[in-house]
Amino acid sequence: MHRRAYLASVAGVAAAGVSGCLQGEAVLHENNISATSPTTEWEVELTEGDRMRLEVDRSDDLGAVTGYVHRAETDEEIVSTAASSGHEEFVVPATGAYLVSIEVDGNTGEIILREMG
Repeated sequence: MHRRAYLASVAGVAAAGVSGCLQGEAVLHENNISATSPTTEWEVELTEGDRMRLEVDRSDDLGAVTGYVHRAETDEEIVSTAASSGHEEFVVPATGAYLVSIEVDGNTGEIILREMG
């Protein structure tokens, strides 16, 4: 297993550490996010070749919740998924910093980035 570091949230909230992830364990897990939440984007360090899964959920059937993973350096979108369409798995294309973000419209959302081993 590779050690993961939750570098810092882009919006200035204090950084927290996540290490020693087990298969399916969350690298990033944020919940109770609304359209007015101060932070909707977080930076994580990922390792090339790792299998990951992006999950987003919503608190009710109103509105939409969409999650994204972009390369921090190039802003290239790696994966996106909506709460209504299920989870998306992907392989990390290159070691480096990635931005995980959520777009919430009309309700409260949750976003999880998991290492699948």
